[in-house]
Parts: sequence; structure tokens; C-alpha cells
Amino acid sequence: MHPDERTLIGSCARKNRYPTEEVARRIAARCEVQRGEVLRVYWCGLCLGYHLTREAAALPAEAAPPPEAPAKPRPRTRADRRAEGRARAAEHNAAVQETPREQRQAEGLQNAAAFLRKNGWTVIPPGGSK
Repeated sequence: MHPDERTLIGSCARKNRYPTEEVARRIAARCEVQRGEVLRVYWCGLCLGYHLTREAAALPAEAAPPPEAPAKPRPRTRADRRAEGRARAAEHNAAVQETPREQRQAEGLQNAAAFLRKNGWTVIPPGGSK
């Protein structure tokens, strides 16, 4: 352990450590109301917490706050999956309603005829010969 580290850890041990910036800001606001002291919140890279100081000077770059962790997405629930299914069904129904009924029927017959021809069947069109 470097001699300066003992000093820094010792000074950190004498300070109040706050787990989040929000908690530290609430305490700083309370001190300002009760005692009239303006305190600044800063991140401590040694104890990985937040401290309060009366000093207005900026801290060195190594004491910068940690990067914000990306928020974890909420797990999908059964209700989410149902809602997604309903949304997909609504989109499908809207697309189907935009296509005229006769066109849908003709496309269905063409698809069925193509399937039968592919599987060796002979398809005779309605009212005609092969």
C-alpha cells in the first residue's frame, strides 16, 4: 500500500459516506436549511460513495462520478405478451380489411392451385378445360 493511500483512506474514514448522490443532496439541503451552510456533493473513487464538502473547487479528474449503469429492462410479463399479440392481430386485420374480399379470395385460390400443381395434382380452372 502506498503511504498516500493510507492518508486518503484515513481521511475517507472520517467522513460520512452516502450511497447515492440523491441521498447526499438531501442531506446537503437539510444542512443548508438548519445551519445555513452551503455544501457541495462529490463522488469519492476511494470508498465508492458520495461525500459533502464546503469547498467550491472542482475535484481532480480521478474523482469523477462513476458512469451511469444502463437501466435494466423490466421482464416481459404475460400481460405484455398478450398486448403484443393483440397489437399484431390488429395490424393484420387492418391490412386485410384494406384488400378487397374478391382479391383475397382470388389470391387464396391461386395459392391453393400452385400448391396442388407442385404436389402433382391436375388443376382444372372453374368453367374451363385444362
